[in-house]
Amino acid sequence: MQRYIHIPFLFFTITAITGVWMRYFSFAPNTIIPYTNILHGHSHLAILGWAFLGVFIVFLYSAWNQITKPKQAVAILLTLTIISLVMFFAFIYQGYGVFSIVMSTLHIIAEYWTALFMYRQLKSQQVTSSSGVLFLKSSFVALFISSLGPYALGVISANGLKDHAVFDGNILLLALSI
Repeated sequence: MQRYIHIPFLFFTITAITGVWMRYFSFAPNTIIPYTNILHGHSHLAILGWAFLGVFIVFLYSAWNQITKPKQAVAILLTLTIISLVMFFAFIYQGYGVFSIVMSTLHIIAEYWTALFMYRQLKSQQVTSSSGVLFLKSSFVALFISSLGPYALGVISANGLKDHAVFDGNILLLALSI
């Protein structure tokens, strides 16, 4: 388990580098890669590759001796890592496009898998902190609710409402759920 701890730190480093790169745009705005592509890659990697994956690794690290399916835990970890990296490069390459949206959707599905795995592990373990378990279970509910936002954006856009207040309201709710 110890070797996987470095993955979120790698993602943090990439996030920091892209953050500096975005600040460089005020001095050289005409670069090959558009600012918005870097912005979307940066934000998705920060939240999903660094924070979400980091929380999952902390969970695994703290409960590793009691994990009933360690191979599944490693499979989830590697899946999240690969999807996060591919998603980052998809955003850098094309911004919001078909491939980056597909990768974002795959990440949401992997998040469901992660939450279900963690829920089952919590259920099978003798946990001493009931408030910690309640916090984690509440976060699973919040994860599910916030994951409905990207699907709603697709429906809103498909119905030609991208320039309406309902689209902007959904973006605001997505931002608040993070």
